[in-house]
Amino acid sequence: MIVTCKRFNQLHGFGGFQCRYQKNTLQGFAEFLIEDIGLLIRDCTLHESHDKRWIGYPAKPWTNTSGEESWMNIIRFPTETDNAEFQEAALNAIDKYNEV
Repeated sequence: MIVTCKRFNQLHGFGGFQCRYQKNTLQGFAEFLIEDIGLLIRDCTLHESHDKRWIGYPAKPWTNTSGEESWMNIIRFPTETDNAEFQEAALNAIDKYNEV
């Protein structure tokens, strides 16, 4: 799978001001192109915790029957193997994007 990072907005505080989206493990937002199939995926998230990084997929909020809000991914890969391949390629793509 060939993945290119088309955009990455890293979240960080500046001048004592914290970005309103910076929370817990969230590090930034990214846009990826899966070149093999020409699919552009917007609004992915980069997370980091305890020396581990992962990509969160675009999601939408929903409320369960108890009234609790949660998030549901809009996309997913059909197998764990496909998901792992995308995760690795996307993290490498962000690293490459940040080198420029």
